[in-house]
Amino acid sequence: MTRLLVTGGAGFIGTNFVRFASGRGYSIVVIDNFAKDGSRSNAQLLRTVPSVEVIAHDVTQPLSRDFRVDGIVHLAANVDAARAMEDPRADFMVNALGTLNVLEYARQHGNVPVVYASTCKVYSTLINTLHLIEREERFEYQNAIGIDETFPTDAQCRYGHAPYGCSKYTGDLYAQEYHTLFGLPVVINRMSTIYGPYQHGAKGYGWVWWFTRAFKQGLPVTIFGDGKQVRDVLHVDDLCRLFLTELENPDIHVGQIYNVGGGSENTLSLLELMRLLRRLNGGGPAPPVTFESPRPADFRVYVSDITKVKTSADWKPEVSVEEGVTRLWNEF
Repeated sequence: MTRLLVTGGAGFIGTNFVRFASGRGYSIVVIDNFAKDGSRSNAQLLRTVPSVEVIAHDVTQPLSRDFRVDGIVHLAANVDAARAMEDPRADFMVNALGTLNVLEYARQHGNVPVVYASTCKVYSTLINTLHLIEREERFEYQNAIGIDETFPTDAQCRYGHAPYGCSKYTGDLYAQEYHTLFGLPVVINRMSTIYGPYQHGAKGYGWVWWFTRAFKQGLPVTIFGDGKQVRDVLHVDDLCRLFLTELENPDIHVGQIYNVGGGSENTLSLLELMRLLRRLNGGGPAPPVTFESPRPADFRVYVSDITKVKTSADWKPEVSVEEGVTRLWNEF
């Protein structure tokens, strides 16, 4: 495997992965529609990277060109849940139809292996019925280390999701079915909060990046809920290592579904992140903070149980929360 196709390759994760894989000798074709904030500046950076070709293409349209690649990392997606509420059709076109187009391309060109970036939002909001313990700055599970791959998905019960979870789960299901029906080599990663450079987050997504920028530059911050909601967070460098491991070891990973995040050792609430950023800011003034109502179908606490992927891939997060946020702080 020497040549890869990365969809959404000028986005946050794509830019980091392309630079990572290129540094390990891969040639890479990037396709992107450049709709996301920062994607055009990311594309300019990628055009300076050796053995990288950047092509304008929207995955809502079939991939008609033969890119002659040995593997695909499918990252193109709408990741803004609020935007999905405003325009469910556009969200569906990218996350569901776009994924189908990529899978069909892979099938028609010799069953090219696909690493698919799914999301923890495919899981049911039954997560919000789990017993929680309230601390000063966070909530915690009472009797669980995290959510594993057997937890009920949106399609298995009546506790549903906003359009974003539905569209991503549609892509997730198609990936599963293309493996089962056509033998397409697919790995599905249901990801929690990923953060790092080149993210260009905003009010509704990329909260670790967005809060860090806001504290560094004195911009206003909006918190949906009370700020005690918790996620397991994973630095993008660790995710890039995992994706390449999955591509390079298909006999181990093909057909697998993994929950991917920082796990129970790398959890963070919004209030805890604000405290960390105040410290990095030397005790300086915090930006103005506004609290708004919780978003529909948002999880109170989501922590990935990453036991399966750690065991199968001989992988674990190496960048701690403090190290990762400090790195991000220093990059602004």
